[in-house]
Amino acid sequence: MIAERVGKAVRCPAKDTLLSHATAATGRGRGFAVHEAMDRVGALVGPLTVAGVLALSGNAYGPALGVLAAPGAAVPAHRWAAR
Repeated sequence: MIAERVGKAVRCPAKDTLLSHATAATGRGRGFAVHEAMDRVGALVGPLTVAGVLALSGNAYGPALGVLAAPGAAVPAHRWAAR
């Protein structure tokens, strides 16, 4: 738990700095609000998705972890295709 809190203390200032530069044109308040909203939605939808996949697959963790890995794999693919 301590390592998680220390990691968050290191990540958050850098994330906030990047977010403030990225949202300069649209408005920093709106940018931070959208970021927080997406964070909350992900915190709700992620566990519900895993629970649903576990229920449908008969408590098999492989498919549930695969569903979680899909968005992570899609981001680099999208970035690569946008070049």
